[in-house]
Amino acid sequence: MTITILLVEDEKLFRSNLTRHLTHQGYKVTDVADAKSALEIVKGISFDIMLSDLRLPDMPGSELIQQVLSTCPSTISILMTAHGTLDTAIAGFRNGAQDYLLKPFAFNELDEKIERIIASKQQVLEDVHLRHIIQPLTERNTNFKGKSVQSQKIQNLIKKIAPSPSTVLITGESGTGKDVVAKSIHQQSLYSDGPLVSLNVSAIPDGLLESYLFGHVRGSFTGASQSREGAFRAANGGTLLLDEIGEMNLEIQPKLLRAVEEQSILPVGSDTPVKVNLRLITATNRNLREMVERGEFREDLYFRLNIVNIHIMPLRERIEDIPVLVEHLLDQFRERLQKPVLSVDTEVMRYLMQQPWKGNVRELANVLERACIFCEDHIIKMEDLPENHQQTVTKESSDLDKAVNNFKYRHILSVLESVGGNREMAAKDLGLSSATLYRQLEKLGLKGHKAKIASHAI
Repeated sequence: MTITILLVEDEKLFRSNLTRHLTHQGYKVTDVADAKSALEIVKGISFDIMLSDLRLPDMPGSELIQQVLSTCPSTISILMTAHGTLDTAIAGFRNGAQDYLLKPFAFNELDEKIERIIASKQQVLEDVHLRHIIQPLTERNTNFKGKSVQSQKIQNLIKKIAPSPSTVLITGESGTGKDVVAKSIHQQSLYSDGPLVSLNVSAIPDGLLESYLFGHVRGSFTGASQSREGAFRAANGGTLLLDEIGEMNLEIQPKLLRAVEEQSILPVGSDTPVKVNLRLITATNRNLREMVERGEFREDLYFRLNIVNIHIMPLRERIEDIPVLVEHLLDQFRERLQKPVLSVDTEVMRYLMQQPWKGNVRELANVLERACIFCEDHIIKMEDLPENHQQTVTKESSDLDKAVNNFKYRHILSVLESVGGNREMAAKDLGLSSATLYRQLEKLGLKGHKAKIASHAI
């Protein structure tokens, strides 16, 4: 499928060069010099991507993006500006832009952004009817979604560790998507042809956990009227996810350690070990390192489980992921609820990106599912959201200021990380003077940014 691009740029020579380059890259490009022409075209044609200058002769590019999204909600927008500041970028994001470029930029930088957008938003770029056809395949191939720096790191980490049989510990707040990461690892691993078995440790009474893990033989204890296979044997040849591993009591922990190290289990009531071959993944919202220090979790088991640690940041600290997650969740609800809800309007998306999401992705999914049920159009509007969210839309602007500062904090932090903490290079990449960057660092509490970078490492 050929990707279509609408280029809106008033500078004739630059527009011509950019059109020539994008066409050479295999994209179908339509170029115009002003916002009015762009709005006329999108009435009859839906584009995959819109590349717009910020300063157009008849309308700011950020406002154009907002209007195009109301007509073509699946169009992905990139804002170009020669007058770039963090405030400029934030304004573009709030109006629906997915990314931005600071002029002058190298064409390969633009190519990378377009390729990244296509890869992460493929379901948006495809025809809605085609998405219905491939939905079962999409559900089987669950991947961790997101375009933020943190999410990109997790996706790269999954690719690196998936082919190995090593244990993985996934940490993060409840609802961040730890089970999705586990599914992604399984699907990209050597065990992908085998089963993926999930067992929530906290949901099983302590007295029955050993049996649920390793199985038991008939008559091994009161009530054992028949033998049980157990999670380890059920997952043999595949992957076993032990969720809420921090809730496992100390009595069972040495037995789990032995099972992991020896790749064999001893069913309750049996004297015969059973060999197993599987990939073990554990997940928790608790700090196991602190639990070890308090004597609540075995240190040797902690080290055995924590060969690789993937930490998922809360959704409120990676708001760039929200548009991707919204589209992904809507794809799921569209199929399950049998409702043709295509997207959310610009006001709703802006609102969703300002919320703290204490329940993380799980809470976002809950809100969107309810909105899909009550939506009477193809586009979710503010009145479709739950009542408690409709009420909070009138909060004071201090909440918006907080969201903007949060975006600034994470954006500057990610740039500092990418240049190894070099402030001069960071200032250049951000389009700021060194003095301005220093003031921003001081204002956002990033003056001692090396410590901050270390604390945010995965």
